[in-house]
Amino acid sequence: MQIKFQALAGHLQKSTATIYMVIGNEPYLQDEAARMILANVIPSVARDDVSVFHINQASDWQEVETECLQLSLFQEKRCLDLRMEKATLDAAGKKQLQALVTSPPKDTFILIRAPLWTLKTLGTIVNEAKLIVVTLTAFKEAEMTQWIDNRLKTFLTSPTKTLAAQIYQYTQNNMLAAHQAIERLMLTPDNPDLFMQAEFELFEIKDALLLGNLEKLLTILQKSAQDKTEIILVLWQFTDELRTLLSLHLALKTKSFSDACQHIGIWQSKTGLYQQALKRMSENATQTALLTCQHIDETIKSKPQYFAWQKLDRLALYCCQPVECVYG
Repeated sequence: MQIKFQALAGHLQKSTATIYMVIGNEPYLQDEAARMILANVIPSVARDDVSVFHINQASDWQEVETECLQLSLFQEKRCLDLRMEKATLDAAGKKQLQALVTSPPKDTFILIRAPLWTLKTLGTIVNEAKLIVVTLTAFKEAEMTQWIDNRLKTFLTSPTKTLAAQIYQYTQNNMLAAHQAIERLMLTPDNPDLFMQAEFELFEIKDALLLGNLEKLLTILQKSAQDKTEIILVLWQFTDELRTLLSLHLALKTKSFSDACQHIGIWQSKTGLYQQALKRMSENATQTALLTCQHIDETIKSKPQYFAWQKLDRLALYCCQPVECVYG
């Protein structure tokens, strides 16, 4: 049986199956679906008795088989959390999976997380009676905006009509980023519009970094320092984007540019920005910049923030004109 994520809550209110499989490369929805499913099982399964297995090769299935043959010492029912980390399922793996979902071990609940799988990967396994396959797809703009608005209403009495749309635009339909923005907003609910203005300024750091727009980067850094923005949030914008850029450098060793972007999860609308950044910053330069981020983090924790803001200015200069090492 297949159900979409949007129908999962209603399904769980009515019944709980023996085996759930969550497929689809939406990180936030993967975690949320797993949380919702396990919340229905955890009351009868101790958290310490949940066995997690990362499946990468055929030998990993042998560990699962061994676990299935063992009895839970302290619980009447146990839980297996299987995490499929590859995009493909070979013949041996499909045979193991078929046997598991056809005849699951007694008194055992099984959650299978397979973010890179599709219904095509499963073939006829999807039709197994004891298996519920939860499919994840990115929300459309209207769905996403409504989801954000519903979350805002849980802690804001009357959110402005534009606030959900602002968060949607700011996070570019990335549910994990939207969730994180809402979590931060919950800490300062008194002036949400002012909060979002500050969030937009932080978000612009990433585009300016990729474009090598030094003037804009320095302007944002200066304003952030004057507004006493949390410096660790500013540093995170640099760190997160540089990590993505380094991942792209590494992926390009074996993949085409378009395949590498898809593999990493780079939005098509931002591929042009990354192409410009790749021309300006080599793999070594990106690693140097990331090491600088680490040193700035240490400075934030050990010295007055004035020094950290100075180092951020130097980091911005290096990322726009990477000619020499800037850390130390």
